[in-house]
Amino acid sequence: MKVRYFQAKSFRLTTSFAYFNGEKAVPVPIKQGETALLIYSWTMKNGGYGVRYTDVKQAPGDLPRDNKIRIRAPESGISSLILTGDHAEGTFRMEWKAK
Repeated sequence: MKVRYFQAKSFRLTTSFAYFNGEKAVPVPIKQGETALLIYSWTMKNGGYGVRYTDVKQAPGDLPRDNKIRIRAPESGISSLILTGDHAEGTFRMEWKAK
């Protein structure tokens, strides 16, 4: 799974994988004072999966609810959505918008 950094107010990512085991960080650039809403979904054929995020200081954030995560930025930087896979096969989709 290859993920690139994007500087934008909104972003969509769709990635499919035949075998994903471990973790992969998806960078989410955010400016001080902005709020970003991340909406994600998994379509899995096999294996286990999960998601969590870290804020701009790389501290763990709140747990996701209903496949949504709201990030508020006390300072500018890169938050990360961390995807985890355990012998996973399927597709991951994410969209985020900053306000």
